[in-house]
Amino acid sequence: KVLDRDRVFDGEQPLPAKGRLTVVGIGIKLGSHLTVEARESIEAAEAVFFLASDPVAYFWLPKLNKTAKSLHTYYKPGLDRAVSYERMVEHVLDRVRQGKHVCMVSYGHPGVL
Repeated sequence: KVLDRDRVFDGEQPLPAKGRLTVVGIGIKLGSHLTVEARESIEAAEAVFFLASDPVAYFWLPKLNKTAKSLHTYYKPGLDRAVSYERMVEHVLDRVRQGKHVCMVSYGHPGVL
């Protein structure tokens, strides 16, 4: 495969540009567990999606990256959480499939959420 600035070529057929997903955690208490690498990932992404337990995160994350959007709207009364999570994942991965550099931000440890 040959990499070009905007496309990947496999032989003669151009393939769509590949996106990238970075998943970071901000800890339970905002600011006390955030690493420099996590902050840089948030700032550099083309699209940022988040789930946060700290209300301050709703104001702070959009200041780091103006594209930051909460995924809490996927929670609905009576809707199984597994369905909510599946919809969140599809929403985030849709942007990755579009070739975007996406950062998914979670409260706590991203490997747990």
